[in-house]
Amino acid sequence: MIFLLSEKIWNKSKKKLVEPKNYIIVDATDSDGSRLDKFTNLVTIDNLALPPKLIHVFDDESFEEIMDMDALKEMEDKFFHGPKFEAAVMAVISAFVDEDINVFIIIRNKAYAAWRKKYKKAFIEVFPKASNFFVILSKKVSENEKDLYFNFSSPELEEIKRGIAKKEKEMEERTKKAKKKSKDKKKKKKWKTGLGFEDWD
Repeated sequence: MIFLLSEKIWNKSKKKLVEPKNYIIVDATDSDGSRLDKFTNLVTIDNLALPPKLIHVFDDESFEEIMDMDALKEMEDKFFHGPKFEAAVMAVISAFVDEDINVFIIIRNKAYAAWRKKYKKAFIEVFPKASNFFVILSKKVSENEKDLYFNFSSPELEEIKRGIAKKEKEMEERTKKAKKKSKDKKKKKKWKTGLGFEDWD
């Protein structure tokens, strides 16, 4: 299973969380020098870390008055619907399904408080089957005990793997098209300038 949790929840319940089965910890706090305990199976994925600008907005109680809400939504959309977030999501899902382990994505406390539901929604938009294995960890870890011990069957894991392969192929094709479009655009621009020939008499 994949669990989203805050630093506070992790620091309070880490021993209980790592007991049930093999795991990977994903540091998505975007901090200079991780404040997380240095477990050997800790990886940092900054592309899952909410941009500091978004988090700091809520440091000011009057943010709604001083912040352009359209600009705020644009920042959110750029993060949650961008190619870097999508690639990071697929990397985490691939790690989880490879051995049916628990993956703990740890984000900043303020990010968890304000955006945890958007994280889950964004994961599911990238990979719909994630609705079956993405869990927002409760502050009371005991409420998620079944999820922490849950094991998927081999057929279920194989189905997820097929979904991953299909998604990765789609992403690859999209990248190829984007590169071709960019290349064609550059050629078109170069042709319009006449390669400098317009300066000749």
